[in-house]
Amino acid sequence: MSRTLGLVFLALLVSSCATHYTCPAVDETVLARQVVDRILGDSNEPADGVGGLGATGSANLEARGHLGTPYASLPRRGASDARVRVLVVSDFECPFCSGYVPTVDRAVEQFGDEVAFYFVNYPLPFHRHAMLAAEAAVEARAQGGVDAFYAMHNRLFENQQALELEDLVRYAQDLGLDTASMRAALTDHRHREAVERDIELADELGAEGTPTTIVGEQVIVGAVDYGTLERAIERALQR
Repeated sequence: MSRTLGLVFLALLVSSCATHYTCPAVDETVLARQVVDRILGDSNEPADGVGGLGATGSANLEARGHLGTPYASLPRRGASDARVRVLVVSDFECPFCSGYVPTVDRAVEQFGDEVAFYFVNYPLPFHRHAMLAAEAAVEARAQGGVDAFYAMHNRLFENQQALELEDLVRYAQDLGLDTASMRAALTDHRHREAVERDIELADELGAEGTPTTIVGEQVIVGAVDYGTLERAIERALQR
């Protein structure tokens, strides 16, 4: 492995939570990005063969079932008939996913009804609270629709250090949801199957960590900067 490619690989590891790695400290992310910036320069073009940190990689998404994605079952922001669909594969306990939320929010605001953004739950096994948090988000949607889902989504990412059952019930109360129903759903795990379907979908699409963003036929790995996401969306809109 070349020195440059090795540094890019390091950056990928510390800009996302991979299924076979624990999440590193955030200061390592900053360090890795600074190192890669020095080596590669401030180029707008993705590095050849690298699907991480500021790079997008093409994938055979048709073979992976992308065209059969059950969009109607996923919480959506944007118009259902948008020209481009973006899938955000995420984990409520992943610190990089939390840091990526403002980037996605900015894209939602900028592109309006041209682009629809869909959320795919992908709680990683080494995040002890991620599955229950995902179930809480699904219950929020069951009670109050997509607006309630994203309200809970924001609350969970804002409070990643407090995702125990009682915390989740308290967030439901703060958002005006039925706390008794929330507690029951988190106790009997009625939404576990729905979350597991999301996990299967993410696996079929080739996600190996969080966050992973799929823009048309482009796969973006890690919590990339806004310019990277913007360019990927603009390329998809031009097709």
